[in-house]
Amino acid sequence: MQDKDLSSVFLFKIENTAKQFRKYKNRIFKEKGIDITSDQWILLKNINEEEGINQTELAIRSKKEAAAVTRTLDILERKKMIVRKANPNSRRVYNLMTSAQGKKVIEQILPIALEIRKQAKLDIPDEDVEVLNQLLDKIFDNLK
Repeated sequence: MQDKDLSSVFLFKIENTAKQFRKYKNRIFKEKGIDITSDQWILLKNINEEEGINQTELAIRSKKEAAAVTRTLDILERKKMIVRKANPNSRRVYNLMTSAQGKKVIEQILPIALEIRKQAKLDIPDEDVEVLNQLLDKIFDNLK
């Protein structure tokens, strides 16, 4: 097998595209005056969609390392976007809730997130997006 220039390897392109997407979202959020990063947004949105989720479940759902989730939750808690509530069944587990401030940020971001997705799909037919989604799912499953 011949070694290729990294810029032509499709997995490298996927990784670079994901990084560019994250940077683009962070820039747009900052331009709109919203004090949140892409990684914080992912966790906040997941918590809002499943109020009471615990940190372990959140890490699995968001496909992030547990330590990174903990650090990001600490930031979201300092920003008063989430609340950690002790789980009555386990002293070591905290359930996560979206605060009023967090819900306000979500309301601000949702239309922006739709615009970002629209920009990413600009000039790409829906059929191509569907094929891409199927291919990415297959690649993901191949690498489990």
